[in-house]
Amino acid sequence: MTARPDWLKDCTIECELMPQCAACGQRKAPRGRSVPMEASNGYCDHECPGYGLIPMPGHLWPGELAAIDAVEEQA
Repeated sequence: MTARPDWLKDCTIECELMPQCAACGQRKAPRGRSVPMEASNGYCDHECPGYGLIPMPGHLWPGELAAIDAVEEQA
């Protein structure tokens, strides 16, 4: 098994949180990540005044950490 890249080494399931925005009611997209064009209207993003308020979103999409770990286990 290989080690995770440095930018993921301390990640936990909390890095995948997508809480509901109190301002618009949509799930907050991961910080610093692109949202697929076909899903862009389904997520709260940096343009919403509530995006930067608590609760804050994680920086990974749900399931992304498990997918990365699965690839590493196959290596």
